[in-house]
Amino acid sequence: MSASIATVLAHFSVSKPAAILEVPKKTAIIRLRWPVVLLGSYLLLYSSGARLDPVIAHGFLLFYLLSNAGLYWVDEKLFSSSRFYAPLV
Repeated sequence: MSASIATVLAHFSVSKPAAILEVPKKTAIIRLRWPVVLLGSYLLLYSSGARLDPVIAHGFLLFYLLSNAGLYWVDEKLFSSSRFYAPLV
């Protein structure tokens, strides 16, 4: 049984569990923002007490989705500056 686990780990090139957490800042920030975008979108669209006009809510959601998608084209060097990535998270 342990031989098959070792084979699977070798196949996915995961030598240790902590290696999963060692990702570049850009990737980590984008991965953290997607659940926030999705949950925020759900809450804005389907909240029972609609305080925003639906047009404004849709515009805000579109901007938020496009800004998160636009992060894929931002240079990796900018994510090393806390002035850039602190407002993103």
